[in-house]
Amino acid sequence: DGTAVRTDTAAEVPLLRRDAVAADATAAIVPGAGTVPLAGYEVRLGLVLRNTGNTTLHDPTALADDRPDLDVDCPTGDLAPGATVTCTVGSHHLSQADVDAGRLDVAFTARGTGPDGQSAETHAVTGVDVERLPVLGATLTAHLATVDAGDSVGSVAAGTDDRLARPGDHVEVAVEIRNAGNVTLHDLAAELVESVDAPVTCPIATLAPGGTVSCTVPDHELTQDDVERGVVPFVLTASATDPTGVAVDARDDVRVGLRAGNVLDLRTTVVERARDGAVRPVTGPVHQGDRIAVHGSVRHTGNLVVHGLRGADADALDCADRTLQPGGATTCDGAFHIVTAADVRAGVVRFTTEVEGRVSRADGGSEHVGGGSGTTQTGAVTADHRTGRSTPAEDAWPVTVASPVRHDEVRVEAPAAAGAAGIPAALAFTGTTAVAGGLVGALGLVLLGTALVVVRRRADRTEPSAQGVTGDGGAGHGEE
Repeated sequence: DGTAVRTDTAAEVPLLRRDAVAADATAAIVPGAGTVPLAGYEVRLGLVLRNTGNTTLHDPTALADDRPDLDVDCPTGDLAPGATVTCTVGSHHLSQADVDAGRLDVAFTARGTGPDGQSAETHAVTGVDVERLPVLGATLTAHLATVDAGDSVGSVAAGTDDRLARPGDHVEVAVEIRNAGNVTLHDLAAELVESVDAPVTCPIATLAPGGTVSCTVPDHELTQDDVERGVVPFVLTASATDPTGVAVDARDDVRVGLRAGNVLDLRTTVVERARDGAVRPVTGPVHQGDRIAVHGSVRHTGNLVVHGLRGADADALDCADRTLQPGGATTCDGAFHIVTAADVRAGVVRFTTEVEGRVSRADGGSEHVGGGSGTTQTGAVTADHRTGRSTPAEDAWPVTVASPVRHDEVRVEAPAAAGAAGIPAALAFTGTTAVAGGLVGALGLVLLGTALVVVRRRADRTEPSAQGVTGDGGAGHGEE
């Protein structure tokens, strides 16, 4: 009949609720002064929470897993679906373990409470790579030890220049190892190459970044070969392993220069051979027919071996020893000279003597040289010496050294005139009175001439000698 009929009904449609939260974590190393990160550098951490459900979350929270010292602070209140909130994460600084590992990872756990009291939870992990740079450094130093007067170190020979390096002197060697990288180094070791008698001992085997360790090395005792070469080389190698087991090494070298000094001290005197064959020093004037010569003594006050020792001038000397060790001495003698009539007329016999020899290098200063630089020696070491030949030819040694020139002279006198002890007896008369008068006159002239010679000789004796003759008797002693 067209009447509207209406009825009211009610129905409930259930809605699905989902409580969910997500977290986004970040990490970045704050740049520092170094070229690579070091322990202590700050790592800036960030954490953002997002409500990924369809219900409001109350009082979201977060924490850093297994890092109780790292604070995380999230704002309190409600977090609507789709909304985000930024949490504040406390400051974190790289530890040495972080650097050694080469990476820092931080895990976070975030929670929020839904309307029905149910908890929504999520996890986030962030990390940052840490550049690792293993660097091992080594420093080698060496120098001649300073020897006190009462110290037994060294072997300074009597009569030598003790400022020169000599066999038995000590070279002090020091080694320092340092970790110049940013990771811990392990299995530290060092050695001097080709120096088995000088082990390097380091007190520790693990070295932290920036750390240094001083290692001990026995002194090196100089040999004559060291002195001859003029340089003592040392080469240091050091090694260690980084946290991944990769080997790192370092090297340094130093050469200790040794000053050379070559001094031949020649002392001479004039000797004569007596009729009985004995040789003795000249103590007065000599006469025609006497046999005289120069006798010399040579002392080597330097520090290099002198080879081929011999006379260097016209009055050549023959030396008893051709090779002279530092501090050593020998004698050198010239050939005997027979005093001639010309020597009598000259009134003096002069000798000029000098000795010379050859050494491995010229005089030079002492210097401590690093990095393989050269020494201050001015003479090269010959191939014969470098290869260790024990008996190279005398002319193979490149540098000639000589003594100062010595000058000796002795006075020569004519044989005593007949009757020199007094006026001669009267001559027998063999002619006229005129003849006798002539003889007397002639005798007077002879006596007058003798007197003039005596006066002249006395005048000569009172004059100073340019050659340093000593004594009134005319004995000869060497002067430079």
